[in-house]
Amino acid sequence: MDKKSASRQLVYIATALVIGVTALWAFWFLPRLVAHPEAIADRVDRSSKIFFALRLAGVICLIAYLILRRYAGRLVKVLLYFAVILIFLHDFFVIDEAPFYLEFYGRLQSVATLMLVCLGVDLTAGILAIIARHKRRRASSAA
Repeated sequence: MDKKSASRQLVYIATALVIGVTALWAFWFLPRLVAHPEAIADRVDRSSKIFFALRLAGVICLIAYLILRRYAGRLVKVLLYFAVILIFLHDFFVIDEAPFYLEFYGRLQSVATLMLVCLGVDLTAGILAIIARHKRRRASSAA
């Protein structure tokens, strides 16, 4: 297997991980936060929606990178890095939120624990995407 196809597979794996975690956020975390009365009183539901918008923008950039990389060449690499930055920014906010949920909201302990697991998955996906871009760049310069 050549380096370009290996880097392509790493980006596909990273994208699948990020899309899976985004689906989990959309269908598991946000509905629970919006329905929790204490979270509504603290306006956590609104901030969580804003953080989810960051995550969704990162996923859209990652998918756009996968679609456009064959046509646009080197200019499209900015999309990959921008997607990783947006996802890491979302994770930065999750690092701050999850312990708060563990401490103050009794029914959201399982949600907070799963948030931290998703944080690890996102970090793995981001690192895979960066490694894939680095391998692809090395493969391009060697050819």
